[in-house]
Amino acid sequence: KIATSPNSKDLISNDKKLDLKKLKLIAERHMFPVENGKERTLLQKIANSNSDGMVDLCKFFSDVVGADFFFKRNRAPCPRDIAYGNEESSAIQEWGSKLGTFLDRYFIKGLGSAGKGNVHAEHQSATCAVFFAKDTKDSDREVAIKILFEESKDQFDRELGMRISHDSRRDQRNGKVKEYLGVDSLKEIESHQFNKFDQDHVLPLLCYHRGVDFPDFLKDDKDRPKKPVNLLVMPRAHRGLEKIIKPESIAGQNPDKIRSVGKSTGQ
Repeated sequence: KIATSPNSKDLISNDKKLDLKKLKLIAERHMFPVENGKERTLLQKIANSNSDGMVDLCKFFSDVVGADFFFKRNRAPCPRDIAYGNEESSAIQEWGSKLGTFLDRYFIKGLGSAGKGNVHAEHQSATCAVFFAKDTKDSDREVAIKILFEESKDQFDRELGMRISHDSRRDQRNGKVKEYLGVDSLKEIESHQFNKFDQDHVLPLLCYHRGVDFPDFLKDDKDRPKKPVNLLVMPRAHRGLEKIIKPESIAGQNPDKIRSVGKSTGQ
């Protein structure tokens, strides 16, 4: 179908090499007819294929051609979302779940196919940055990722030790949490067992990542050393404290409510 497109003769340059830029444009923007008189782009069509073998073509267009699977040409979902929802091909669905994610897992809004893009930090300071994401390995659960930079390594250990309960898995000799799952790059934590605090008052820790390569989407920060980072992952809260205080008028206007909230949180 590429061969029958209007620009197919121009795909081969004078030195008989494939013109990837033109192929990228055709794949992203040229519309091909499908059933019921509808039209779809080439990327949408291969992302919707029921053949596991077509995942190699998806990888070719993404990794070699540099096609943007997040580009929307029509009202249909973007190719990445089509691939991620493809229940006819487990290979394409798995590939789609990792495309444009951080650590092949966390889908952060604004992160493109190559793991770079215009990503907005919900909070950023000298020691950490917080991003909202969807965990594709946990049914797209909405999470908050707290990235602690190298200079805050001690803060990471303190916060991790503070959040995880003092049980047999804690090394009392050095006060640090044991690497209880054996794989240092990722720790999954059963919230009801390892989190110290009541989940009605403190967001539980879902998992943490230690020694992760400095994220590509933060490399534009030229003043920060590109050293490994540590991550804490928690459920995304519905509201921040600032958004609670303003509309509910609990600060300085209702002393009884302030005392009740403070007492409940303290307990």
